[in-house]
Amino acid sequence: MNDEIFSDNGDGKMKPKIYLETSLFGFYIDEHEGIKHKDTVRVFEMIAEGNVEAYTSTHVISELRKAPERIFKRLYYPIEKYNITVLESNDEIRRMAELYVKEGIIPE
Repeated sequence: MNDEIFSDNGDGKMKPKIYLETSLFGFYIDEHEGIKHKDTVRVFEMIAEGNVEAYTSTHVISELRKAPERIFKRLYYPIEKYNITVLESNDEIRRMAELYVKEGIIPE
């Protein structure tokens, strides 16, 4: 198995590593997003259950900081609550983000 995609959780089972981009934090706090909110809450439940290993980046946090302070606190809350690992932005992360936007995987 690929160390970059899966990690060993200590019981012999491999769990996927996921990257949480900016919009997921918005979906998490906005109940008006319907299925996007429900699906995102489920992702965070999977993180809490230890079924996935979650990461975000300093770039995402910079994006979240563009919101008014009271909204930023709500957006940032799950990073602390679920002990999300925050990766330092680097050229590879920026290149992947640009590719995701270019391919329409995530909005600009």
